[in-house]
Amino acid sequence: MNSLRHLPVSVCYLLATGGMMLLPAAVAAGANDPRGVQSFVFASLITIIVTIFIAIATMGRPPKSASRSQLFMVLASFVVLPAIAAAPVMTRLSIPFEAAYFEMLAAMTTTGATQFVAPENLPVAINLWRSLVGWFGGFAMLLAAFAILEPLHLRGFELRASTFGGRLGHADARARIGGAPNNVARTAAAVFPLYLAATAVLTLLLIVAGDPGFVAMCHAMAILSTSGISPIGGLSAVNAAFGEGAKPPRAP
Repeated sequence: MNSLRHLPVSVCYLLATGGMMLLPAAVAAGANDPRGVQSFVFASLITIIVTIFIAIATMGRPPKSASRSQLFMVLASFVVLPAIAAAPVMTRLSIPFEAAYFEMLAAMTTTGATQFVAPENLPVAINLWRSLVGWFGGFAMLLAAFAILEPLHLRGFELRASTFGGRLGHADARARIGGAPNNVARTAAAVFPLYLAATAVLTLLLIVAGDPGFVAMCHAMAILSTSGISPIGGLSAVNAAFGEGAKPPRAP
């Protein structure tokens, strides 16, 4: 565990992506979808094995500029991770790589864009994967903001710093980002349990409001990450929707 704290952010993201692929693989197995199981298991194994080799190669090699390195790795993660996440989607649905990459890029960046006009017709494993990638993308955004951008006083965090105790100098910012891997690990340990707990609570609330369990979980992940990804095409199709454009609740 101590070794993981010294790994680059991008390597940790790759390991997490490979591990998450096992969840839709298990769902595909339960849904009697052998092609889905094969797609996700193979993609997971390849991702994890390649990432382990990358981790071994990069371990113990601190970059010359920690701040530039961490910013570059965050940017690279949002370019490379969608390509990796697209692999099982491409093989399971037999669609071009460009289409799968666009779908995963939109999910990872939580934009909510999609090419699937009828997501309810997709395999359940694919819908779960879309939701997971969007959910993980939202967490990755939070992690990058608080562990990397905040010490560098980027994207408005300097306003908070000036309000609460003044702004740090560039030397202090570089000193803080210099321990970025440890800082990322500490931030992840603090933020992820809250992120996961909020998702679980919201899922339970949506189930109480009348959503089916799987739909409630996907919508909870979509709300927390702001991805808007839905396995049924939107909140308007479920009992728990009471906002603009929602259908009235079904009669008991």
